[in-house]
Amino acid sequence: MKGFVTTGVGNIPIVASRLAGADRRGTVKARLGIGRMRYTVQPGLYAVGSPTPESPVFASANYKGNFI
Repeated sequence: MKGFVTTGVGNIPIVASRLAGADRRGTVKARLGIGRMRYTVQPGLYAVGSPTPESPVFASANYKGNFI
């Protein structure tokens, strides 16, 4: 997480839009089936960049492979 954006419904975590080395290694391990069931993201709303009320919304499952 890179911080939070304050909205009318509370603080929303801001996440990075670029993969770090640990993300890449985790993706490879999950593809190989190593720790696959622990490769999840907590359900909730996440922001990327500096969203505004007009920003598009992407909905996904709580699997990190969809999140990144």
